[in-house]
Amino acid sequence: MAMRRANGSGNVVKMKGNRRKPCGARVAVGWAEDGKQILKNIAYFESRKEADKALADCLSCPYDLTATQMTFKELYEAWQVSGNLGRLIFFVFFFPALGYPPPPAELL
Repeated sequence: MAMRRANGSGNVVKMKGNRRKPCGARVAVGWAEDGKQILKNIAYFESRKEADKALADCLSCPYDLTATQMTFKELYEAWQVSGNLGRLIFFVFFFPALGYPPPPAELL
């Protein structure tokens, strides 16, 4: 039997139904007013081992989970501040699509 994870370190769940990638990795991002954890899905995987590895990678090198949910207006405002649109688009949109986590906001 597998060991339990530490409090606040997220979890790996098996989704119900017949799915191509049934295992999901989730990370705790905060606490709700009722005392329950707020969980954010990282990604879905074909096996539990892959999900455990992704969760361990995410916890060892955390990154901003909301960076890929930027609107065009937020992207434009970030570009106005940084002045480098190509680098910003590459790190925010292409890195996650290739399987890499986006860098921290300080590097953008």
